[in-house]
Amino acid sequence: MTKFLKKYLFWFFVIGLILRIGGIFFVGTHDMVEAFLPWGTAVLQKGLANGFQGIYFPTTYIFFGFCAWIAKSISAFWFLPFKATNLLFEFLLLVFLLKIFNQKRKQIVLFYWLNPWLILMGSWQGFWDALMVLFLFTSSFMFESKLKNKYLLSGFLIGMSLMIKPQAQVVILSAGVFLFFREVIKFKLKRTIEYFLGSILPFLGFSLYFFISGKPITSLLKYLLDTKNVFPVFVASEINIWHPLSRLFQIYFNQPGRIYNVNLGEFWFNLITNLSVICLLSIVTFFVLKTRAKMSDIYVISLWLLPQIVTMSHVNHFIAASVLMIPYVIKYSKLKWLWLVSITIHFYNAFARYGLGFNVFFDMEKFDMGILQSMLGVIQFVVTVLVIKTFFEIRKDDTYSD
Repeated sequence: MTKFLKKYLFWFFVIGLILRIGGIFFVGTHDMVEAFLPWGTAVLQKGLANGFQGIYFPTTYIFFGFCAWIAKSISAFWFLPFKATNLLFEFLLLVFLLKIFNQKRKQIVLFYWLNPWLILMGSWQGFWDALMVLFLFTSSFMFESKLKNKYLLSGFLIGMSLMIKPQAQVVILSAGVFLFFREVIKFKLKRTIEYFLGSILPFLGFSLYFFISGKPITSLLKYLLDTKNVFPVFVASEINIWHPLSRLFQIYFNQPGRIYNVNLGEFWFNLITNLSVICLLSIVTFFVLKTRAKMSDIYVISLWLLPQIVTMSHVNHFIAASVLMIPYVIKYSKLKWLWLVSITIHFYNAFARYGLGFNVFFDMEKFDMGILQSMLGVIQFVVTVLVIKTFFEIRKDDTYSD
């Protein structure tokens, strides 16, 4: 790399760092007050097992407890350690990407470090996703590496990502589909066993810790299975196909009010939610059967589909998908433009809802922002269809080119 290019990348890094540091001095999303600080404080006062309340998972609570401990000494800027810790993981993810994709450093800095959507969501609004994304990315890379015990390590990393936030469930299920059709039905069980053994180790470790601390051995499992009941709505703050569908439900069932208050009853909500997950896994299954898919493809596709077709998705659920697709964006220009459209839509949605994080108090009246959100949901769905179609073209024929 020439001295000019090194300098060029250095200043891009500095710009991205300055933009992020500016955001960590503001409170950010209402979750900081309503969830992150109370959870961390509960861990400090009661310990991890007794302070754990679900929604996010134990590894996150450990960090929140540490951040809350620091926050006690800087009460005026209590939110600073939460945001600074997330920024540290964003930096580590940058280091990982630059190391792995050494020949594409300029693109990595542009698409990841200078990405306005990621800067807004992390440093300014304070959504806490970088650590989960770091584990997801390292798990994906590890599976296709040449390291010894790579399948065990890959599984362990995906298991750690699950112990941060529940979105990793869909990746594990999709990985199971991949390994079943590529390994299990051919009686090649070694890497399947290693991967899933690794994936349950973090869960078993925390479950044992909870048991030793006086909690039922199944307490963590209960929280894991109950995640769909935490916020039982068809669409939360994500832009996806459930926006226009929920509006149609409102009209048909004459249910005025904000879009997330649409109520079809528990039976229909559970049925539609389960069908949305089945739809996601069906697409993954078809992809595995009809293409030369790699495990990294499965990670990206499942994470991309999760916030687009599964109910209850939040605006930050697209962060993992947008980061894990960057290596594909660099290589395939068609995916790049589709990705950029999605990034733009998500940036608008997040900014319109939460602004730059100056005001911690979220105005719920702005939660439903009119027909534009539904129109963007349709556009995002079309983009999703084109993304999946492009992935099929890429993996169906190894000679694919733009």
